[in-house]
Amino acid sequence: MATPSPSLSSETKVLGLDISPSTLSDVGIAIISSSGYFQQVNATFCEITNISVHELIGYHYREISQLEQFTEFATQLQQLLQGDLGVFHFEATHQNAKAQNLPCLYTVMSVHGSDPADKTLCLKLQYIHPDQDLQKATLCLRALAAETANDGIVISDATVPGFPVIFASPSFYQFTGYTPDEVIGNSCHFLQGPKTDPNTVDEIRQALKNDQTFEGEILNYRKMGQPFWNLLRIKPLTNAQGEVHFLVGIQTDITQQKETEERLRQYETIFNSAGSYMALVDTCYEYLAANPQYTEKFHKATTEISGQSMAKVHGQPFFQEIIKPDLDRCFSGEKVRRQHWVPSLDEARYFDIEYVPFRNQQEQIIGAAISARDITVLKDTEEALRESQQRFHDFAAIGADLFWETDAELRFTYLSEQHCSLTGSPIEAWIGKSCLDFYAVFKPTAWDHLNQTLDALEPFDIEIECQHLDGNARVLRSIGKPVFSPQGVFCGYRGIGRDITEAHSLSQQLTHQATHDSLTGLVNRREFEHQLGQIIEEKQSNPIQHALCFLDLDQFKIVNDTVGHLAGDALLKQVADLLQAHIRQTDILSRLGGDEFGLLLKNCSLEKARIVTENLISELSQFRFIWEGQLFKIGASIGIVPITADTDNLTLLFAKADVACYSAKDRGRNRVHLYHAQAQGVTEQHSELMQVATIRKALEESRFRLYYQPIVPLDTETKIPVCYEILLRLQDTDGKILSPNSFLPAAERYGLMLEIDKWVIENVLIKYGAYFQSQENTRISINLSGSSLDDDALLDFIQTQLNKTQLEPHKICFEITETVAISNFKQAIQCIEKIKEFGCHFALDDFGSGFSSFSYLKRFPIDYLKIDGSLVRDMVEDATHQVMVSAINQICRAMHIKTIAEFVENGDTIVALEQIGVDYLQGYAMGKPQPLPTK
Repeated sequence: MATPSPSLSSETKVLGLDISPSTLSDVGIAIISSSGYFQQVNATFCEITNISVHELIGYHYREISQLEQFTEFATQLQQLLQGDLGVFHFEATHQNAKAQNLPCLYTVMSVHGSDPADKTLCLKLQYIHPDQDLQKATLCLRALAAETANDGIVISDATVPGFPVIFASPSFYQFTGYTPDEVIGNSCHFLQGPKTDPNTVDEIRQALKNDQTFEGEILNYRKMGQPFWNLLRIKPLTNAQGEVHFLVGIQTDITQQKETEERLRQYETIFNSAGSYMALVDTCYEYLAANPQYTEKFHKATTEISGQSMAKVHGQPFFQEIIKPDLDRCFSGEKVRRQHWVPSLDEARYFDIEYVPFRNQQEQIIGAAISARDITVLKDTEEALRESQQRFHDFAAIGADLFWETDAELRFTYLSEQHCSLTGSPIEAWIGKSCLDFYAVFKPTAWDHLNQTLDALEPFDIEIECQHLDGNARVLRSIGKPVFSPQGVFCGYRGIGRDITEAHSLSQQLTHQATHDSLTGLVNRREFEHQLGQIIEEKQSNPIQHALCFLDLDQFKIVNDTVGHLAGDALLKQVADLLQAHIRQTDILSRLGGDEFGLLLKNCSLEKARIVTENLISELSQFRFIWEGQLFKIGASIGIVPITADTDNLTLLFAKADVACYSAKDRGRNRVHLYHAQAQGVTEQHSELMQVATIRKALEESRFRLYYQPIVPLDTETKIPVCYEILLRLQDTDGKILSPNSFLPAAERYGLMLEIDKWVIENVLIKYGAYFQSQENTRISINLSGSSLDDDALLDFIQTQLNKTQLEPHKICFEITETVAISNFKQAIQCIEKIKEFGCHFALDDFGSGFSSFSYLKRFPIDYLKIDGSLVRDMVEDATHQVMVSAINQICRAMHIKTIAEFVENGDTIVALEQIGVDYLQGYAMGKPQPLPTK
């Protein structure tokens, strides 16, 4: 008999760890040598087995009758010592000192000493209380999971600093590459490496410090240095007194999953959880136990699901059809794996489920362990990919006209059936022939480029035209791609062809429509300007002179007003045909808009241009237009400007031609006029047209600037809104701010005011709407020009901007001058009424400078009347003006119209206006115009 060793009743080492008796008071521990002799035991082991220390230490387990069950597990003990088995469990019954039978659970594992060849066995003995069936089942589930799961299981001693490992599952050694000697007794910190997230490490430490469960992802490293992603779950295990003795870590290698997530970035994750949903059921199809993930998924507490029928949890139909057949196979000894939808959840999910037989010590199947993973996202991804592939194949099958392949010698090896409809030739006629012969028949326009592409083994995309056997021309788009073997050897070309005859024809039509006037078929203004621009660019290297002509029809408005727009359109078509018939094919005739035409005479001197245009005048003079029995005679005014080597500005060129055309009209119409900048009568128009060019460029470059001037109420006690009039300025290319008088007259004359008014309305309401809305008790006033009132689109434009702006309509006032209102009486009333329907206010400006008709004033539904500054400015010195201002104010008061005095420039004027009782003052005395704040 071996010499007894000290028992574990004194402080000693178990599994290479320092363990005091108090830490193991609820667990029996015994150490047995590789030959089967007891070396160390603790008091709990002796108490549970009812065997004294002296009857155990130094004795072989076969010599102890109370431990005769160990003989049955000799094979397993030997496998433990050989390293073929990591751990095993069995149940036994021991009588205590009171002759009571105690049900116990043994956990047997191997222990490595300092010498790898020196191995011993550690027996862990726990008393199973009668009311601990669920705990027993859970222990069995954990044991089974440790033996069968692909996850790595690690058990650490929580009572020792650093939490050294006392057990690791075979899977852990397999995917980390470490051996038991390198793991047992060490902290799991050896898995960490240079790229391990320190924040995650801190979270783990904090969780363990607080005896909390940790679950998270961490980048670890295998023994050979390869990084791998680890889904780590650490859970503390406590004894009956709530003390944490062990930490169980479940480690799942999720590297492949992380790589998949990276490839499919449009999904945040393929799996909602990398952890398994685990449960244990008996052969009666009732739950014994389940882990928290499983119970949470089915909205059950761990204590609630135990003992429940699976049919009750998942529904009888689903249980009978799906679950029961798989479990029956599992109960017969088969390991079953299945993927299917689980409809019993609040939201149907797709699971990968595995059923593993669960056996007792006698190898009898007593239930099944269920391990499930939620792969709904992966399934959806696969389904989306399948649908995408199917969709691609369907579209390719029905959308492509021709598929083809060649060998390395560029000979056709495959042609789809659609090929016959393109050429009228049978497929057999082309199989085995070179694709170069095919393309030669189709006559590609870039033959040399195609040959170079094929020689370089590069992809190509060409459009080719062929003659069908029926005589009709067809256009084919052919796309080819070189094919290479995995070794990089050229195998041939593969491609697709599509009959684009109709699309090609449509493209040509669209191109024509984009560059030609739809009414006359002539080149439109955009294309005309484009070709003029090219002429100007070419003139530096080409000294040849060209001529630009502007032609404006005389008496065209009479036709439109007399017999209608249909007649006018017909007239324009006939005039276009007449003009086109009397110019060269190289000349370009364009309808610029309305009844205006442009004519570019290429390589033409001014003298020759005069002859050509005077001939056009003559032809138009002899032309007679007949519509519904009525006869009309028309004429034309033509202006000519040369295009020379000094011409470098298209806008200026158009302006000069416009000046020349205007001069022709001014001189009696039906004539030709050559542009001369210094000619008498042209200088003023030329100056205005230059201003038009400046205004257009300012609009394009957004160089208009908004200013505002306060309109101050005299009554400061009543909460009357403070008004601001929006004023317009233009910043020239040198940064100088120009007053309205320098550009608005030209804009009025040449029809640019509507465009300017729209610019002001849009910028004030959209750009500054929020700014003015935030100003309490404020109203803004926007001027409208007379020409804008004549445009039917103005009101629709205003309504659109009101729908977009943050500024409420009641804080907006529009104003027109008295002269404009009286001159456009009907349109003015309609405009005012409509704008007031929008919820805005309206003001009549400059009253007293024009008609000053109070009878007209009664007809206008206005809110404000602005007394013209010419009456206000010198009313202190001029008693007549003062009386007129007073009369206007009294009449407005009777009509419930607020009055605004303009050009208030000093204190005396303010006092006089105060005595009269006007409502608002505007002028330098109240505040000069200031630029709106930059947005």
